[in-house]
Amino acid sequence: KYGLHFLDVIQRFANEHDLVSLMHEKPSKKERKEKSSQSIASKKVDTKIETFHLYKEGKTVAEIAAARSLTSGTIESHLAHFVSMGEIKIEELVTREKIVIIEPALETYDKSLGLTPLKEKLGKDVSFGEIRLVLAWKQFEQTASVSNT
Repeated sequence: KYGLHFLDVIQRFANEHDLVSLMHEKPSKKERKEKSSQSIASKKVDTKIETFHLYKEGKTVAEIAAARSLTSGTIESHLAHFVSMGEIKIEELVTREKIVIIEPALETYDKSLGLTPLKEKLGKDVSFGEIRLVLAWKQFEQTASVSNT
């Protein structure tokens, strides 16, 4: 809106004071490549796959987190993806005792409220990661039962 007005004032000042522009000597900025949303999404998939491969090599969640400089929660989220796809059995990551505690609480789980109310209900003996993993397993069970009918 005011750009042309400012430019006009600057040009008049430069002319009145015999100032010469040195803009042509300034190096031009390199163009930035824009990251496509597709490449960002593929990197997220790659990071999950990398976690999956390390898990299949026999590494624990803590070992994978340390090796990849990520939190255990992030690693559990990656592994939950593969639990929901049926690639990893829930019992490999969550004990039967914890599953028995978490599963009934999911019946009253309201996804719109997030995991915190569920975590508070279950107490300190159950982690957010374990809840996410059991949710992923239930999702897999639902998908499997729908495809079998």
